[in-house]
Amino acid sequence: MLDNQAGDLPGERKELAEQVIDLLGKDLAEQVNDLLGKELAEQVNDLLGKELAEQVTDLLGKELAEQVNDLLGKELAEQVNDLLANSRPASYELAG
Repeated sequence: MLDNQAGDLPGERKELAEQVIDLLGKDLAEQVNDLLGKELAEQVNDLLGKELAEQVTDLLGKELAEQVNDLLGKELAEQVNDLLANSRPASYELAG
């Protein structure tokens, strides 16, 4: 499912989405989709924009963001933050 969604994105965002899916692993990425709900997950995959990043941060809350960091490990979370840096301001980095 995620691979198909990444394939529909334009250029740079497609590459970014594919890298995030590769870093998270398909299982964890699909768990995130399940947690967010299908509609919001599709918007995240399609847009990855500043406004939506704010909504995701608000919905996840600091506690869940920290749980994601713990699951990924600090090093991998930092890599995800670096990959996402071009699509949102640095102030929206994962907690950690």
